[in-house]
Amino acid sequence: VRDEENYVLLYGENWEDDDYYGAGDMILITIDASDLNALKANTQVAAGIDTTYLLVEEGAVVDMTGNLLSGIDSGKPAASYFPDVTAPTLDAFDLNMEVGSILLEFSETIDAENTFDYTGIVLMAGLSTYVAGGRRLLSNDDISYSRDSGGSANLLTLSLDQNVLEDLKVSGVGQLVDSTYIAIDSKTIS
Repeated sequence: VRDEENYVLLYGENWEDDDYYGAGDMILITIDASDLNALKANTQVAAGIDTTYLLVEEGAVVDMTGNLLSGIDSGKPAASYFPDVTAPTLDAFDLNMEVGSILLEFSETIDAENTFDYTGIVLMAGLSTYVAGGRRLLSNDDISYSRDSGGSANLLTLSLDQNVLEDLKVSGVGQLVDSTYIAIDSKTIS
């Protein structure tokens, strides 16, 4: 179930009991990166202690004698909450000069509408920004951005205008795969 108030873990499979023989009264559930990104994208769920609840289907847990958990359908509040304090990083990018787009892949979900500033991005034809040729994206450039059509909250596509593409071509950016670089500064994601 995915809506503004709920999220069902889809990918996590790592369950650990606190006891070697599986007889513990606590279970640690490791949340898969895909589920974690989906949780972060939904600001109504697990955004703080007051929005973090657990619901469990009946029979999802069995005790040592075979009794099934009766289920938690009204939402059990979290006993504690630890916020995400790790800043996202840019893991990869794809520049498509033919279409005029840049696909940015971040290490985690980003809030593009409120915290993303493309003017912190410089595309370069070499490792040294302007010595080898490069182009910073400017606030007066006609650039739009959208989430990846597959729904991944850590992927963002920038659509570049014709002037930016011409500037990139003149500076040698995008002509060879092994000589196209990107730099982002700290203001790109706040």
